[in-house]
Amino acid sequence: MAAPPSDPSPSDVLLADIAANKHDPKGLLLVVSYRVASEARRFGQGSLFKRLFVLPVLLTYRVVVEWVLGVELPAQVVAGPGLRIRHGQGLVVNTGTVLGANVMLRHNVTIGNIRRGPGDTTGCPTIGDDVELGAGAVVVGPITVGAGALIGANAVVSRDVPAGAVVRAPLPAVIEPTAPGGERNPDLDDDPDLGDLGDDPARTTTS
Repeated sequence: MAAPPSDPSPSDVLLADIAANKHDPKGLLLVVSYRVASEARRFGQGSLFKRLFVLPVLLTYRVVVEWVLGVELPAQVVAGPGLRIRHGQGLVVNTGTVLGANVMLRHNVTIGNIRRGPGDTTGCPTIGDDVELGAGAVVVGPITVGAGALIGANAVVSRDVPAGAVVRAPLPAVIEPTAPGGERNPDLDDDPDLGDLGDDPARTTTS
């Protein structure tokens, strides 16, 4: 009976991250910084002295990556090798999230829990290997996104996604500027999703 595969070493994980982000200096900086902070946190769990020793690393990571670069990827997040981040601004990942290998995260992605009320908060998603999340995607709740799934830009996901599936956000409605008879389309002024814009000076024209 074959032995189960062992987890990759930190050096193997780092090499996979470097290979995945070698053409994107910013993504490489973000991922390597996250790995350093993650290893520092793990090391610091041994004793009070170790926690104090790694505290400057964790504080620097939080200030530079979260506050300056606008990327919330806590050191507590579990992420497999080959993590890729593109652009990164606005990325928010909850501490309880689990990311598989070769996951792609783009800007403005949110992965986290659902807070229904005081003391009523769900778990966080588990993202499988080779999953890609488009810009602005939101994945929340104690769900699983299967390996190889593609989550489209601005899609909101709160239930399990099968492996290899594609999730797309609804296409936006396009309202033509003129009605069939050539007059101004009244839907432009009284759209149920936008509210009554008929008296908005920014939406009126003068001759």
